[in-house]
Amino acid sequence: MITRTSDVEFIKNFITGTEVFDEIKEDDFSKDEWVPDMNSGWFVHTEENDICGIWMAELRNGITLEVHPMILKKFRGKKAYKGAKEFFTWITKHTKYAKVNAEIATCFPNAKMFAVQCGMKIEGTIRQSFKKNGKIHDQWLLGITRQELETRYE
Repeated sequence: MITRTSDVEFIKNFITGTEVFDEIKEDDFSKDEWVPDMNSGWFVHTEENDICGIWMAELRNGITLEVHPMILKKFRGKKAYKGAKEFFTWITKHTKYAKVNAEIATCFPNAKMFAVQCGMKIEGTIRQSFKKNGKIHDQWLLGITRQELETRYE
């Protein structure tokens, strides 16, 4: 199930208190410095009373969202895809946004595969824009249109 949350402490504790933070953070960024951007939409994915992950939807412009799913390792696989379906269905039913994008560093090929399997298409590369483990990485830009979301998830 996907539900919205505005609980700052819950969001911060989930992201900084699990393996999620160390996995996704850029170099030289500490847990103590991180504060959730509450201008973004935050969505909790739960299955059978387990918290599987959090999805962040960040407004890019008047018609585009950028999505950042943060899923615990033990829930990746079928439950993650179920959460993606519920999240994207929520977006199509409750918003008028025409596009959803994701920026995924090239050091996370499994995240790219997840996005592609959820229907996103590779639309470009943002060069040398993410630092992880002392190396500068490109980021893939992936996207899915509202029409594609509606066809796939409704």
